[in-house]
Amino acid sequence: MTISIFFIMSALVFQVLALQKIIILGMPLYFLELCILGAVAGSFWSFDWKIKNVEKKIRDQDALIILGVIAIFSGAIFSTFGAASLSLTSLGQLKSWFFFPMLYFILGICTLSPSSRIQLYKGWFVGTVLIALGALFGILKGYSTYDQRLAFPYTSPNFLAYLILPGMILGVYFLWNLKMKQERFWSLFCLLALILQSYILFETQSYNVWMSCILTFLFGAALFLIVGKVDNKRRYWIGTLLFGICIVGSLYFVVRNESKWQNLFKQDGRSALDSRFMIWETATSLIKDNPIIGIGVGNFQREYLSYQDQFPLYIEWAVPEPHNIFLALWLQTGIIGFLGFLLLVTRFCILIYSKINKTNSQEIKKEGILLLMLLFSFFVYGLLDTPYFRNDLAFLFWTLMLLGVLYLSDNTNEQA
Repeated sequence: MTISIFFIMSALVFQVLALQKIIILGMPLYFLELCILGAVAGSFWSFDWKIKNVEKKIRDQDALIILGVIAIFSGAIFSTFGAASLSLTSLGQLKSWFFFPMLYFILGICTLSPSSRIQLYKGWFVGTVLIALGALFGILKGYSTYDQRLAFPYTSPNFLAYLILPGMILGVYFLWNLKMKQERFWSLFCLLALILQSYILFETQSYNVWMSCILTFLFGAALFLIVGKVDNKRRYWIGTLLFGICIVGSLYFVVRNESKWQNLFKQDGRSALDSRFMIWETATSLIKDNPIIGIGVGNFQREYLSYQDQFPLYIEWAVPEPHNIFLALWLQTGIIGFLGFLLLVTRFCILIYSKINKTNSQEIKKEGILLLMLLFSFFVYGLLDTPYFRNDLAFLFWTLMLLGVLYLSDNTNEQA
C-alpha cells in the first residue's frame, strides 16, 4: 500500500472523525483535509509530478467530466467572491466543501490505479460500520434527540442515516458478488454489519433515508433485470416488488402511530412538509433575484432570514441549507456550477450505463449497477435534503465520482 492510498483509506475508514479539527495559524484544518494533505505529500514519493505528466493523466479522462468539475469549482469561486458580503466562514466552507474534495478527486485520478478501487469500496464500507458502532454506543448510553431519535455521534438523525445508507448498499454488493462469497470471514462481517446498520437506520426514524433506501434497492434490482443475464424475469420482478411492498408495509405499521409520522401530514400549516415548501419558496425567490452568480457558499441562512418580510411568518428559522440539492447548488455555485454539476453526473451515468451494456462480464455489470445505485440514493435523498454541504458528505460525493472514473478506466476482463 502506497502512502497516498494509506491516507485516502484513513479518510474513508475514519470518516466518523471528519469534523475533528486542529487550528494552524488561526485556520481550521479538519481530519479529512489533513488526510488529503498527507496523500498529496505521499504521492510525491510514487508519482512524477511534472506538469506534463499531470496534464496527460487529466487529458486521458473524459473531457465532459473534467469540464463539469472545472465548472463546479469555478462557479463556487465566482459565487463566493461575487456575493454581497465575503466572510471568513464562506471562505472556510469553500475550502472544505470544494477545494479539498476536488483536490482529492484530481489526486486520485493522477495517482490511483483502476485496481485500487476495491480497497476504496472496502474502506468506505468499514467506515460506515465504525459509524454504526458509534451509534450503537449512543443507544446503549441512552443518547437521543428531544423527539427520541438516534443521532449520536452526530447532532442530526438525518445525517447519521444518510452516512449509513452507502454502507448498506456496499454491504449488499459484497454479499452479492460471487468472489466475495468465497471469503467467509468477510461475508460474515458484511452480514453482521448489514444487520447493525439496518437497526441503526431504523432508530434514526429518518423517513427520507428510509425512502431513499427502499427506492435505491428497487432501482438496483430493476436495473439488473434490464442489463443482467437473468432467466424468468417475471419471477424476479414480482419477487422484487413484493419485497419492496413488504418493507414499506412493515415500516408503515411500525410508525403509523408515531407522532413524527402524524405530524408529517398535519393540515395545520406547520407540518414538516409545510416547512419544506416554505423553505423551497424562499430559495426559489433567491434564485430569481440571483440567477447567474447565486448567493455564495454558506450564505443561505443569512439570505433566508433577510427574505422573511416577503413571506408569512417562517415555520423554521434555523435553516443553513434549502433542503434540496439542486436549489442548494444553484444558490451556492451559481448557474455555472449548477450546469457543471448536471453535466458531470449526466455524463457519469451515460458512460457507466454504456459500459454496463457493452460488457459481457457480470462482475463489471454489478459494479456499474453499484455505482449507479450510490448516485441514485444521493439524488433521492437530495430531493428533500442537501447531501453535499458538509465536510464528510462532500468528500464522499467526490469519492463516488473518483470510483466511477477508475471504473471507466479499467478495461480488463470486459469480455469475461
